Order: sequence, then C-alpha cells, then structure tokens
Amino acid sequence: SSRINTEVMVILEKAAKNYENKELGKCTSIEKAEILLRAMRDPELFNFRYERQTNRNPKTVEETYQSRSGNCDELSRFYVVIADKLGIRDITQFYVMFEDKANKKTAGHGAIFYASGTLFYVDPALTRFEPLPKKFRKPEEVIADPQFKKQIYDIRNEVLDERHGAFELEEIGLIKERQNFDAFYYFNAGLQSVETNDWENVR
Repeated sequence: SSRINTEVMVILEKAAKNYENKELGKCTSIEKAEILLRAMRDPELFNFRYERQTNRNPKTVEETYQSRSGNCDELSRFYVVIADKLGIRDITQFYVMFEDKANKKTAGHGAIFYASGTLFYVDPALTRFEPLPKKFRKPEEVIADPQFKKQIYDIRNEVLDERHGAFELEEIGLIKERQNFDAFYYFNAGLQSVETNDWENVR
C-alpha cells in the first residue's frame, strides 16, 4: 500500500543518515544494499525478528512486514522487493542448493545477490553483509567461479558450525526477474503444503 511504501522510505532515509551520514538518493547501489540489510534488524528502525523454518505456509512480503518477522526466505524476499524500490534495478538473486549428507535431503539458501558488478552475501538472520572483492561483468559468470563456490560452502559451514562438513554444494542458479521471485514464493508455498499433506491449501 502507499502508506507502507511511504513508511518504508522514511525509515530508510533515517538509516542512510545514521549509517552513511548522507541522503539515501546520494548513496551508491552497494551502500543502499547494506543500509537496507542493517535497517532490517535495527531495533530502532524495522526491527525484524528472525524465525527458524516452521511447518506453515510462507508469508507474503506484506505479511512479513506487518509481523516484523520471518525465516531466511521471507526476509530475503522482503529485501529484494525493497531493493527494487531503492532503484537497485539490476539486482539478481542466487539460489544455492545443498544436500545434507546424513539424510540426502536438499536444503536451499537464497541470500546471495548481485548488483552493479558486485556479488554480495546477505543473511537477514545474522545481519551479515559481505561483498566479494572480485568484480563480475554479469551474474552468469559467478556460477562457474570456483572462488565463489568455496566461499559459499565455507559460509554455510560457518553458519551451521555444529554440523561442519555435513553438506555438499548441489546446485547454483539465478532468479533475475521480479516475477520469478514471486514464482519462487509460490513454489515454496506449494512444496510446504505437499510435505504436510495439506492438499486443500496447495497454491
């Protein structure tokens, strides 16, 4: 809604002054990307709370905003939508699939983004923003880069320290268009309904 849009932009203008000491419009794409992430977990700004995955249907972006809480996928979806409003037009999201060696189940992660030649990792659960020093001409180059693959694998092991080495990198892909972000949401919602045998609510 227009009220929410206005509210979000007011919060981000305040964040830009707090973190960069300048107006939001004068910040670079990467500065805006970091400002947004930090503001999401700042108790005096958005104050989002991280939730571990639960057996429920995924929240929409608006539901995530209204509840000020969400799992990694939900917080990442909010991040993408607001990044678009900030004018980061070339943002691309990567999805990374890992296989759990113990039970052969696949676990996904979607908190890696590309904008303006820079690849960066964000984790809304941890308020972590980590640009990779290497520049890329286009996001497709990233997938084949061995340094990128190693860093993503190392980050996964660091986040799940108690299960170090328990995962294998299975697949890396791109989500480039906004409509594809929405499709990713509906895919996850349908998958959750199937896994819980909630056939009436398969979307």
